[in-house]
Amino acid sequence: MLRFYMVVRGFIRLIAFSFMFFGAKLTAAPLVFVLPHFPPFAYLDQGIVRGIAVDKVVPVLEALELDYQLTLVPNYGRALEEVKQGRAVGFFLASENAQRNKVARFSQPVMLNNWSWFYRADLKEIATPAPDFSAGVTIGTIPHTNTGYWLKKHNYQYQVDGIDNLLKLTFEQQWLDAIFVAEKVFLTAAKKHGLENSRYRQTIALSKPFGIYISKAFLASSPGFLSRLNRQIAKQTGVQGPLP
Repeated sequence: MLRFYMVVRGFIRLIAFSFMFFGAKLTAAPLVFVLPHFPPFAYLDQGIVRGIAVDKVVPVLEALELDYQLTLVPNYGRALEEVKQGRAVGFFLASENAQRNKVARFSQPVMLNNWSWFYRADLKEIATPAPDFSAGVTIGTIPHTNTGYWLKKHNYQYQVDGIDNLLKLTFEQQWLDAIFVAEKVFLTAAKKHGLENSRYRQTIALSKPFGIYISKAFLASSPGFLSRLNRQIAKQTGVQGPLP
């Protein structure tokens, strides 16, 4: 049975994924937020949901005195689907895209997330990605992420896989020329697998706001919620960004 993990106001609880749980309509309390599995931002550690996303957002939710529940889901695609189906009021941390904006509103930035190229050090000819970098190279990225949508939009040849397999395909089997992912995701995986700094080069491509998506359906019944959330994010994090 597939299992999901959640944080409920200060303690961790393990529950079984069941039709009854996800078939139920979202009630006023607790508010369900989903976190995509995306180490080091959100991951499972000995049955406990941990990560940068938890560290950054939980103080905000606590300051708002919310009854909330955090649930780890496999990826960003699943997180968006939970919001679409009304089983969650939001998900985090995430960057904006048009698909997500159809069903949810983006909060004040919680932090900035660097999208980076990581490529083998022996590939001297692409040491600095240029406008024609897309020609003749194959890129790897993580499924259902905005880095993947960006590659598709800009006509790159790419394939999707988990970060552990992307490292193997790039640095062991050399089937891929480069990886385009969030900086912290690559660096965490590289450290985990003992990949030495000398074996790769990095170029930061974009720095994107990372925030919380809140369901438009939920906001229709709680019109002041996003403004209160944004004020608390700004107070807790100090990250500057536009308020709606």
